[in-house]
Amino acid sequence: MGQKQSISEEVLHSLREDIINCTYKPGAIITETEVALAYGTSKTPAREALAALCMEGYLRKFPRKGYLVKMISFSNLQSLFQFRSIIESASAEWAAIHATEADIKTLKEIEEQIEIYRNEDHMSGTVKPHDTSNETFHMQIARMSYNPYLISTTGNILRQMRRALMLDLMSPENENAFEGHPDIIRAIEAKEPEAARQAMIAHINAAQQRIYIQNFQYSKYDEDLMEYIE
Repeated sequence: MGQKQSISEEVLHSLREDIINCTYKPGAIITETEVALAYGTSKTPAREALAALCMEGYLRKFPRKGYLVKMISFSNLQSLFQFRSIIESASAEWAAIHATEADIKTLKEIEEQIEIYRNEDHMSGTVKPHDTSNETFHMQIARMSYNPYLISTTGNILRQMRRALMLDLMSPENENAFEGHPDIIRAIEAKEPEAARQAMIAHINAAQQRIYIQNFQYSKYDEDLMEYIE
């Protein structure tokens, strides 16, 4: 029994991560057989993982058809972005006050790495390293605030938003995803807290609009597909 539970939990964790990272995009239909083959297990752990993800709101079951990967709720997106804007603008503001030269040097190096990944991503079609570096950039700003609560809360909100942020990087407009970074860096380096706060707010608002558009496209596909299935 213990081994069965362990396998089920492992499949659940892996499948959840793949949905969050958009290996399975909103609108995709997945089946027990597909999951069992993908994660090297029997249908029972696959079925249990799929049922759990239905309960968590990632999937919707259609009997004899499979499981639909649901779009991201607009109400959840709005709440997450509101909270993210409050937290990260505060981090940028305090970073402009407390950041050391070494801190800023590290932030610039992260941004340089993002630019390298941007060029590589366009050639390879992958966004995973890019996504990791972007999260590192925002976490570095939080650490530069020298406030442990801002640091932990920023990490938590970025984890919750990982699926939405991945959709942003996968969108055709993702070349604009990082255009606000230089403004944030300049304001922090110039020790201008209000400018840093406003630059972060503008950056997050731009991301919000791109993700709304991207999610709306999946939403329309979602609605059309459900009509077809039903």
